[in-house]
Amino acid sequence: MPTQKPQYTIILDDELLKKVDDFQFNNRYRSRSSATVELIKIAMQTLEGKEPEEPQKNKPALSEQEENLLALYRQLDEKRQEEVMEFADFKRAKNKNTPPQEI
Repeated sequence: MPTQKPQYTIILDDELLKKVDDFQFNNRYRSRSSATVELIKIAMQTLEGKEPEEPQKNKPALSEQEENLLALYRQLDEKRQEEVMEFADFKRAKNKNTPPQEI
């Protein structure tokens, strides 16, 4: 779903990207983007001298299948997790550029 909100791109090193991904999975955010926004909010509150608020409670719950996939992902070593993320990025890019098929 397109958004009218401002967008920009950031470039992270592998170590920082893994920390963002870990935060995403550990806190059950559905996307890297939503996890990154939450991390920015926490950092801004800290810089302003405020106690960071609890992360959003209105994030959608994961389905049982998603919970099972997450548990399997966490069991993988770092190299395998990277391979999974690369494959997911590849599939997202491929699907983004593929026109819908006629049924």
